[in-house]
Amino acid sequence: MSMVKYYDKEEHIGFRFHPSDQELILRYLGPKVAKRSNKEFELEDKTDLYAKEPWRLTHTETDFFEPNEWFYFVKLNHLSENVTGKRMSLKVKGETCDGCWKPSGKLRDIVLEDTGEVIGKKRSLSFYVKGESNASGWTMTEYYLQDGGSFHYQVLCHLKGP
Repeated sequence: MSMVKYYDKEEHIGFRFHPSDQELILRYLGPKVAKRSNKEFELEDKTDLYAKEPWRLTHTETDFFEPNEWFYFVKLNHLSENVTGKRMSLKVKGETCDGCWKPSGKLRDIVLEDTGEVIGKKRSLSFYVKGESNASGWTMTEYYLQDGGSFHYQVLCHLKGP
């Protein structure tokens, strides 16, 4: 499946994907969780996002995103029920090195601009190579849908390379 299903390069000349946090929740993650198709753009599902070093993932190259930037839907199996507490780092047993995704900030609310209602959460992570004290330059933001106070295990991940 292509990264962006309904993107037509000729029709969208000069267009880049720069959605707000609110748009990511309402126009992409919400419909995905509700199993409704998005008629504008359909982002790719990624099953191995946490299984490999980020530079070894297979990424679909497209003019739709900025260079070294991708958006993926991922089903989580590592999220604890207590999302307000600290989350342990996600270890990656890679082919070229070991490493982990470490949260680089707190879980933050995503609110509707007009009402102030919390519609989701987001968390930033950085990838660290084992034995290195500095981050590798790879970052990821996980977007979670909030529905009546509960969290879904389907998230939208924004991955950026150095």
